[in-house]
Amino acid sequence: MPLVVACLLAMAGPVVSRRLTPSAATRLLSALALLSAVASVGTLTLLAVGGSVKLLPLLGIGADREQLVGGRDGVPWPIGAAALAILVFLAVRTVFAVVHEWQTIRELRDVVNESEDGLMVLVDSRPYAFAVPIGAGTVIVSTAMLDTLTGPERQALLAHEQAHLTNHHHIYRVIAVIAVAINPLLGTIRREIRLQTERWADERAAEQSSRPVTARSLARAALAATRTPPTVMAYTSDHVRERLAALAVEPPTSRWATVIPVAIAVIIGGAALLDALKACVTVLEVFYP
Repeated sequence: MPLVVACLLAMAGPVVSRRLTPSAATRLLSALALLSAVASVGTLTLLAVGGSVKLLPLLGIGADREQLVGGRDGVPWPIGAAALAILVFLAVRTVFAVVHEWQTIRELRDVVNESEDGLMVLVDSRPYAFAVPIGAGTVIVSTAMLDTLTGPERQALLAHEQAHLTNHHHIYRVIAVIAVAINPLLGTIRREIRLQTERWADERAAEQSSRPVTARSLARAALAATRTPPTVMAYTSDHVRERLAALAVEPPTSRWATVIPVAIAVIIGGAALLDALKACVTVLEVFYP
């Protein structure tokens, strides 16, 4: 049941998030991603433990199988072994994902450490702009990107990137990366979190300038921009068309009634996971008093 609920949340989360403001959607999706990842790990752990109580007595370890409470059968040991193997695989995936994120950031550390005011302008013919969440955070922008934009459009770009740092958007993105490493079915949530953090920053930029100026800044930058590492929060790296469409209309408002089904699913999944955990502890106490 918890794993089923996790899969349902992965599908429903992005749909519900479109009915919230970007900031609320980002927080909700990050919480759902984290809960779904925990539910996935918990379910696999329970299967692995349930299978071990069948396998270990056959190897002469622990209590006799006949001592199982009520004589009920537990998880077949092949399923438990498979769950354990999947857990190990997912653990390796998670470590690799975290290491990759850290290596990308570390490559920029030496450059960012030279910044004193949180802004670095690099003389470069390639247009780019992105935020690096190291220390207090630094916005890096190339001279080519600045030359592409007008004065107000530059201000919108810088406000966008600063919003990433001020609102700690890298934390939400790291949560999404780890959640997907644990449960690949959460890929849609990761994509939506990237979109919503970009829209969140767009809205903050629009508040400081205007929606038309922010939209023009984004459109011109996107036409000129070069590729940047996926780990950094680049101005034009994600969902430009959707962001432009959002800037073309009035600022969004949250319709919280749409969150009610998701909240119910979270409660059901959490209750099922706790019930399974209690049963697992009971079985272990019988086998290994």
